[in-house]
Amino acid sequence: MEYEEKTNRLDELGRRLQTARDQAARNNPKESAKPATPPSVMGAAFRIGIELVIASGVGAWIGTLVDDALGSHPWGFIVFFFLGSAAGLRNVFRTSQKMQAAHIAAGPALEPPAPKPVAAAAPAPAPKAPGSIDRLDNPEPQFGQVR
Repeated sequence: MEYEEKTNRLDELGRRLQTARDQAARNNPKESAKPATPPSVMGAAFRIGIELVIASGVGAWIGTLVDDALGSHPWGFIVFFFLGSAAGLRNVFRTSQKMQAAHIAAGPALEPPAPKPVAAAAPAPAPKAPGSIDRLDNPEPQFGQVR
């Protein structure tokens, strides 16, 4: 009897929650239609770095436990450190593939803007006669010069 009563109460709560969500979506359709924003590049880089370090650390820790249990110091540490590092690299590779797939699926919206054309360079100044002094080229007097 108690089980059925609890199940009925949970079903009722589920219906009430769904009704509230539907009503919120009708009242504010812009909020419910927003797509999830992709993670920033810096955040993704931190995540990838942390995953690699944590996987290597966990592998080294497991290797230390194995060494203590079997008395095979330092072989368990070495083997499990490299296994943890391999697992971390595998996670980095999978994460980068997911990010690349999301970037391709997003299409040109995430593409960087096209570079602007470079303006034509100004013509080079005419060569001057050796020993000539032009005040515009060198407005500050040099040692020994008088203005």
